[in-house]
Amino acid sequence: MKKKLSIIILVMMVFSSTITSCYKDKGNYDYHALNDVAISGIEDSYLVINAGKLVINPSLSQSKLPKPDSAYTYQWFLYEETSEGYLSGDRIIIGSEMNLEWISSIKAGNYALFLRVTDKETGVFYENRCHLYLKTEFNTGWLVLSEKKDGAPLFSIVGLEKDTPVYFYDALQANGVDYELTGKPLAITRFQYTYYRGPIYGVYISTTTGTNKFDINDSLTWKPTNNIIYEMAGDFDENYAPDFIYPVPGDRVSYMYKDSTMYFRSVFNYINYGIPINLIKGTNTTFKVSPYIAGDGRNPSILYDVENHRFVRHLMAANSSIEMPDSGDDLFPYQDPNYDLVYMKNVTAYNPSEAQAIMKNKTTGKYYCLNIYNYNGSLYESAFREITATDFDKAEDISISRNRGYIFYHVGGKVYEYDPVIQKTYEMMDLGSANITFFGFMKYSVSDSRRNQLLIATYNESNGGGTFKVYDVPTLNGPLELLEEYSGFDKIVDIAF
Repeated sequence: MKKKLSIIILVMMVFSSTITSCYKDKGNYDYHALNDVAISGIEDSYLVINAGKLVINPSLSQSKLPKPDSAYTYQWFLYEETSEGYLSGDRIIIGSEMNLEWISSIKAGNYALFLRVTDKETGVFYENRCHLYLKTEFNTGWLVLSEKKDGAPLFSIVGLEKDTPVYFYDALQANGVDYELTGKPLAITRFQYTYYRGPIYGVYISTTTGTNKFDINDSLTWKPTNNIIYEMAGDFDENYAPDFIYPVPGDRVSYMYKDSTMYFRSVFNYINYGIPINLIKGTNTTFKVSPYIAGDGRNPSILYDVENHRFVRHLMAANSSIEMPDSGDDLFPYQDPNYDLVYMKNVTAYNPSEAQAIMKNKTTGKYYCLNIYNYNGSLYESAFREITATDFDKAEDISISRNRGYIFYHVGGKVYEYDPVIQKTYEMMDLGSANITFFGFMKYSVSDSRRNQLLIATYNESNGGGTFKVYDVPTLNGPLELLEEYSGFDKIVDIAF
């Protein structure tokens, strides 16, 4: 007991000594509140177009006695910013004064803009962050691929970033791009070719001598590695020329088609083109596949096997396709040798996601509209109706409104709309003897507002060359509404946005 008491007394003495030592410490520990600085006068976001000037004049407010502006150092700097708000790349310093006057000299894209204000006396710094969108005059606009009189391809842009359209009839030459398009023009599209660095888009131009990508975020720059073969797995020649590249909505996956063969690319899953997906899982024999694709980027895409007259599905990130099983209650068998596919597209007119296909009975010559519900794991046929449209067997081009489900086609200069639900035809316009060189809705991924716009391009060599018009398709089978018109082109082959 005596030993235990001694230990307690000893501990108390040490503790008391510690308290006394702390109490007797007379060092200089005067604390002062920081002179907090608030930065104002900076907007949440700024837009600069085509090497324009960015001017920002911020203001500082201080919590204590104000210091002069000269008591601080200033640094304006940028980082590339992803669509999720993450920073990437190296820091780009663009100013060292309180007020910023900067002429853009870097590639277009989305950036995070910072102002850092540092107190020279204390070393404490304060920051403000906002968004900076650097765009060229053609970051938003129409991409036009046409054929010149000598048959050579020509790439044009109609920029819509400013109040009035800006025309680049020879977009590559106008931007000093050291590349000349050769061969015959085939197709043009825009695709987000990288995902994790933010929305970086490429313009893909296909001709009979190859397909090349031009960086729309960086004044259409081109280098040899922009050839499509650098996005392909396997041994392909640099003159490899696919018929088209088809990005599905969402911009993370795309298909490439050539000679009845379909390839697949997933930016999100780092899968490149190269392995044909037009074969059934577990087999080694490819089949000839139709060029039509019904996909929305979230659900399996529906393709059509033209050799075996059957619909198949491609699961995202898969290197093959799978058969579509008949339930026994289907309105139309997914495999029927007596029918051919004429046209197909993904639509959202009736359900969140459907494949709308036009089928032709080889025996009777009649046409039918088949709708296949394809959403969130569910797969069934929602409608199968005969098409009774006027002169449909003479249709030269067919396209379907994704938002409305209406079928558009033209016979010569007469443009028709067919409503497959009420099975009624409407003559929308008569262009007379006009030579229609492009007709339809854009088959590539664009904003919802553009997906419902019908494009019609005509060519008259003796009267202005190529022209294209943009029409809105209203509900209830109303007349087409002219929205935009552009002229002065050669013979237009393909259009993208």
